[in-house]
Amino acid sequence: MKIKSGWSILAFLILTPLSMVGASPVLDPTAMDKSVDPCQDFYQYACGNWLKKTKLPSDQSMWARSFSVVDDQNLKTLNAILSSYSKGVNEPSTPYQTKLGDFYASCMDEAQIEKDSPKAIAAELKEIDRVKLREAVVDADDVMAVENQLAASALPPEDLQDPTKLYHPGTIEPLQGEVPSLDWNGYFQTLNIKVPTIIDITEPKFMEAMES
Repeated sequence: MKIKSGWSILAFLILTPLSMVGASPVLDPTAMDKSVDPCQDFYQYACGNWLKKTKLPSDQSMWARSFSVVDDQNLKTLNAILSSYSKGVNEPSTPYQTKLGDFYASCMDEAQIEKDSPKAIAAELKEIDRVKLREAVVDADDVMAVENQLAASALPPEDLQDPTKLYHPGTIEPLQGEVPSLDWNGYFQTLNIKVPTIIDITEPKFMEAMES
């Protein structure tokens, strides 16, 4: 069992957790091991018996009489207080107690939560689907707009039969300037091809449309 130690938490180790539920802080003699000389090992003297009789909770990797026990007792105390509010055990002295009790009861009612969850999130899921559909439509419209722009810049079928309209020789330098988004030198290097002295761009307007 891993147990925190240190002088800074000694007060927590020797005070009973009853102080966390409204009782006055008192020394818990049952936590002490009086067989130990406090001048030799004050930590063991202060909480030795607590160490001997305390088992590590199965859901914890460590457990300390300071923060672990205090935190656990705090949770139990809060549960008791809020449960009393939610069950109407005591007459609420402020409207906040009623609100806290109602809120706590709704959070702890797991059966009702499971029952209501599908209906509670149905509207949100519907809105998500609507947004996704709208985005898909927008994306489709954008794709269609790009395709229409490229198609408008392409040569018509009859011009594709005219060699004079497909012959636009040039060098790589002006081509790189007209279509800078493509690394033309890198393109030819990837293909393991020497950069041609003359490059024929069959459809310059189409390339310009792609760049724009």
